[in-house]
Amino acid sequence: MKLLSVILLCALTLGSLSAQELTLDACRHALKNALRLNHRDSLASAYCHLGEYYAYRNSDSARYYFEKGLSHVRRSDVPLYCTLLINTAETYFAKGDLDEAVRCFRFAYREVERLQAAVEYQVTALSSLGVIYRRQAMPDSALVCYTQALQALEPVDLPDEEMFLLTNIAILYANMKRMEEGRYYIEKAMELVERCQDLDMVMYACSTAGVILGHLKQYDLAVTYLQQVIHRGEQEQKPRFVLKGMTYLLGIFQKMNKPHSIKDYLYRAEQVADSLPQASVEVQGFRETQFQLLTYLGQYRESLEVQQKLLQEPSENAQVSRDELYYRMAQNYAALKDFSQASEAYEKARVLADSLKQATLEDQLSKWTVKYQTQEKEMEIARLRQQQLEQQTRILLGSMVAVIVVFVLLLVIIGGIICRKQQKKEAELQVVKSYIEGLERERSRLAKDLHDGVCNDLLGIGMQVSFLQPDEASKQEVLQLLERVRQEVRAISHELMPPQFKHLTLVQAVEAYLDRLPHSESKKYRFMYDENDDWNSLPESVSYAVYRVLQEWLSNVWKHTHAPQVEIRLTLHADLLKLLIVNEGEPFISASSSGKGIGLTTIQDRVKSIGGTLSLTHRDGKQIFELSSPLS
Repeated sequence: MKLLSVILLCALTLGSLSAQELTLDACRHALKNALRLNHRDSLASAYCHLGEYYAYRNSDSARYYFEKGLSHVRRSDVPLYCTLLINTAETYFAKGDLDEAVRCFRFAYREVERLQAAVEYQVTALSSLGVIYRRQAMPDSALVCYTQALQALEPVDLPDEEMFLLTNIAILYANMKRMEEGRYYIEKAMELVERCQDLDMVMYACSTAGVILGHLKQYDLAVTYLQQVIHRGEQEQKPRFVLKGMTYLLGIFQKMNKPHSIKDYLYRAEQVADSLPQASVEVQGFRETQFQLLTYLGQYRESLEVQQKLLQEPSENAQVSRDELYYRMAQNYAALKDFSQASEAYEKARVLADSLKQATLEDQLSKWTVKYQTQEKEMEIARLRQQQLEQQTRILLGSMVAVIVVFVLLLVIIGGIICRKQQKKEAELQVVKSYIEGLERERSRLAKDLHDGVCNDLLGIGMQVSFLQPDEASKQEVLQLLERVRQEVRAISHELMPPQFKHLTLVQAVEAYLDRLPHSESKKYRFMYDENDDWNSLPESVSYAVYRVLQEWLSNVWKHTHAPQVEIRLTLHADLLKLLIVNEGEPFISASSSGKGIGLTTIQDRVKSIGGTLSLTHRDGKQIFELSSPLS
């Protein structure tokens, strides 16, 4: 029968090794492809999978691959980045380095919060921190972590994380000897088995349920749960869960007083423990259970061998203190009638216990002294900080007064500058208006002299010439020449003579002016405006300035271009008057040109006198002149 068991165990081991080798080959093949492609995401993912393969086998190898994954992962890939952080922290916990595990889990939790990652990462980090605090005999800190995790889970449905958290809470209550409350939480966790996708969580919950039910003397149900964990762990190639389930099951068999079952599972568990890191939580827990059960079976020497191994390979994951370990060794030596060794072990246990108590007392005294000194320093720091705050307040008040004074001075200076600029602008405008008024007076005088003097003289000469007796052809030629000169002088006088805008609108004045211009096939004028606009509402000064600008610009167009047609448009919109003149041909002057001629200068001065703006552009072979004048 025993031979059959060995054969079955070997067969299972060979099958497990074959499956493990296939999984490892697949992970290595994925890493090889990622290295060939040199793709960051693929590399990080391949290293993560390799680390997860070694997570239950070799903590150092697992950490190496997780850290390699962290060196390649992009922070924007939040799920993979958070997974690698949490898995790295788990390797320190599995190795027994609890302080480093706490540091890593805290960092992972801060990163999860900063990146606003999914709730499951937050819950996993908090739950794992709670487990470590529980192992460090800090149940209050563990409970705080579990409470935060429960609050995070309230608005979401995450059965895997909820099962893990409820199982850890159940273990916390069980360790505090509150088994009924522990059973309540583990039963709540077991209700999620059907919905849980993570087999690790299921095995973790089942093994915990077996332990708690065993303490409550519900042995049959406890054995059923633990055997399920062992079977599932072997199927899924999770040796850590297999060993944990066997260790718990051995404790149940001891309570049930089943030595044959104990011997069988001790042998099987020994094979599994040899394949795991000796400092891991599962191996340490098994070794401590192992030497106790060997003592229970009367195998004192075998028990002493295990105890010696624990002394030679100390681990932070050890649950049994060294003084208690020596005490148990003394019991084994006494059972073997080796009283000298028993006495020596007892003495070591006593010394260690006393030294531990002394160390604890000294640690408490040191902590009290540090706390007292820290309190004094904090009081001194608070006093200095108060003085600093008062000084900063005085400096701040002085700075505020200085800023206010400077601000007022700046306002005064800026106001003065603006006022001077306004005065200068008004003075320049007055000069322009005076210049325009003088120019208009001179134009009026010239127009009157031309009309009353030259035109009448030419008329008189023409009348005298008409009474002369020379031949009729010569006389008619001279008369025609005089009449043409008189008409040109009369046109000039009319152009110079300002229109009476008290009796005419701007549109009527422009129409009259265009009618007086010579028209031909090569010179055409097209005037457009909206008859529905209220042209009588224009101020006389604006109408007059726009009229003169129109005259001056059309004279330039006529003089400098050969455009066959000129378009003139007047528009009136609310408080804005626009004059648009469009002619074909190359531009004879630009908007930015200062111009040497008097005409352009006069145009600019007139536009400035009415507060208007001038725009000259050339587009599609046409020159566009645009004047805009506000009426408000």
